[in-house]
Amino acid sequence: MGSPVKLYHKQMHTNLGYFATWLPASIIELGDVGILESGRFRKVASLKELGIPHSDVREGTPEDLNYSASAKRSTKAAASVGVPSVHADGGLSIQFTQEGGFIFEALGMRSVEIADRLSMANAMVRIYEQGRWQIEWLVVEAICIAHSATIIVSEDSASEVVLTARAGIPAEALPLADPKVGLTISSSTGKFVHVLAASDLHPLYSCVRVRDPLFFGQPNVVPVRGLASPSGVNALARPAIDDLLDS
Repeated sequence: MGSPVKLYHKQMHTNLGYFATWLPASIIELGDVGILESGRFRKVASLKELGIPHSDVREGTPEDLNYSASAKRSTKAAASVGVPSVHADGGLSIQFTQEGGFIFEALGMRSVEIADRLSMANAMVRIYEQGRWQIEWLVVEAICIAHSATIIVSEDSASEVVLTARAGIPAEALPLADPKVGLTISSSTGKFVHVLAASDLHPLYSCVRVRDPLFFGQPNVVPVRGLASPSGVNALARPAIDDLLDS
């Protein structure tokens, strides 16, 4: 996994507390079982396939989220090549100033998580003790679902992308994640990974794993993203994001 993707992962995890789905439009579902591989989650099974039910879920309130790093927008006319500008056709230029600079805009994003994590943890440990669980496996126990989202990640240290929309939309108020805007890329310099106003993305997730005791004690479950743990699951803690970055 190259350094631009690492920077994107670090920024999202540090500020939002979740892992960023990579590639951004990849499919990740609640209850997926898999491994971390080159900075992304690769599914190998599911809790359902392993006989662990998780019918009850908790959902958060939908909210809009805008977050960016090392990305400059401007409505000023360009004085030279590489300067952000608004174009006559209603476009908006965005300049990225380092590798891993990104734009992340989501509409109606809500968190969905497995409600009874204590039962899930007990079932995971039980299957592990039966020899049917591989120690490197992880379980997606929470995802964020966006009604629509635009995500642009720069892979170059200096790059620019020009976005255009339907006529009549002021560039300074351009809603990048709204599919009704008809957003397109009219020109760009440098390399990007992007999705534009895509619907029903799962751009963020968290997962848990069974941690094997080295000598004594019982196997338990720890998150690969840390929020307050539910009562009874005393083993929940926040591991380093290096679990993802060094995979």
